[in-house]
Amino acid sequence: MLCRVCKSHQQKQRNGEQCWSKDPVYTLRRDVIRSHHMKSEQHKKALRKEMQRLASERDGGVEQGFQLQVSLQHDAIKKAMETLYWLAKEEVAHTTKFSSFLDFAKDHLGCEVLAHLHQGGNASYRSKRILQEMLQA
Repeated sequence: MLCRVCKSHQQKQRNGEQCWSKDPVYTLRRDVIRSHHMKSEQHKKALRKEMQRLASERDGGVEQGFQLQVSLQHDAIKKAMETLYWLAKEEVAHTTKFSSFLDFAKDHLGCEVLAHLHQGGNASYRSKRILQEMLQA
């Protein structure tokens, strides 16, 4: 007899054996299964993995989370380019006012998507270099 959950997650016992997952168990009664295997740490760990797998399928998992983050960053860059275009069109000093205008739009105008312009501690779409690259695009 094999346990379907333990087999799908290739669970091992503490001693390294793969009873219930790879090596079938032949001589057990149902009451022994309920009292020993169902309460074992091996089976509980397999159940946790199965619950995580099902939740990942339901919610879209890591891929959907990355797609959402990339979409937010894309929208933020698009808004920053629109802001830069407006500043250049109105002949406002865009090299000095771009960053403060983005802060104003985020804080006072409610444009929360601009918070996603920061990629990390050292990467941001608010520097003067990226500003010049956006103007050339």
